[in-house]
Amino acid sequence: MDTPEITLTGPQARAVAVACGEFDETGAAAELYEVVVVTHADAFEIVFLPEAPAGRSVRGGGTPAGSEIHYWISRRDLSLQRTTFAR
Repeated sequence: MDTPEITLTGPQARAVAVACGEFDETGAAAELYEVVVVTHADAFEIVFLPEAPAGRSVRGGGTPAGSEIHYWISRRDLSLQRTTFAR
């Protein structure tokens, strides 16, 4: 898969690093995921989106690759605020 070049701010990159540390603890294969960064007023939402299985056009939720996971990282101190899973 060809992916375009992306740009993250320093704080976004640090939030991704925090989320990656949490994601690594799940044991899921990172190469089967894309990472989406959503900036909110008080947090960065880092979404690990698993690839869609063959024949399924809708992405996310639970797949053979794993679950969609959202990590909410504080913009103030880069602490993990909460973790949510899509269904």
